[in-house]
Amino acid sequence: MNTTSTSTSTFDISPNGLLFNFAKGHPEEFSQTLNSTPSEEAYRILDSLPTLVRVEVLAFSARLWAMKYIQSKPADDIADWMNRGSIDTVIRLARRIPEDVRKEVVEKIKDGKKVRAIQRYVRFAKNTVATVADKDFVSFREDETCSSVIRQLRELELEESENVLILSLDERVLGLVDETKLIRSGKHEPIKSCVLRTALLPANAPIQAVIEFIVLTVYPSLIEVV
Repeated sequence: MNTTSTSTSTFDISPNGLLFNFAKGHPEEFSQTLNSTPSEEAYRILDSLPTLVRVEVLAFSARLWAMKYIQSKPADDIADWMNRGSIDTVIRLARRIPEDVRKEVVEKIKDGKKVRAIQRYVRFAKNTVATVADKDFVSFREDETCSSVIRQLRELELEESENVLILSLDERVLGLVDETKLIRSGKHEPIKSCVLRTALLPANAPIQAVIEFIVLTVYPSLIEVV
């Protein structure tokens, strides 16, 4: 029996193709599409994109998703991405590089400004928000809709019991998600309206300033909300 196989051959990755133009012109939106695509297929699409476009897409991808892809690549390749990307892109990408390879990659970056920018991120004092954000928190940008956040939280695997942070557009911590506000929110309401703590928390804020909030104990009740 013949079955339909999905692969990058079904997509036009050529410089004039629709997929290429979407990825190049709208890397953030394209990354959201990839995040909801089966991993193997999404990774094949990423591999088919030119390096600069791939880096821009990765810089906007969900951290855990991007980290799984980056972990499969040699440090030399990752360093090449960092050398090619803009400083803003490099800073975002650095947050998605597994900690055990980040140091090796930084040593291979040729641009001193990029290195210093990354070091400002990775040298946060212990017990600050930035030191745990990659590993222990799920984060959402303030302009994401509540319905989108709920859908993504419902898709978390049960073992991914984490804290949920709301980040400003420049990725500073605004606060945690307020469960009650989220459940009562409108479908298209931005998630920033559901901040549990309204005081702006910079990345170097003490972790103690953030009230812990566990997804696992709360979000099964949201299954009928969206």
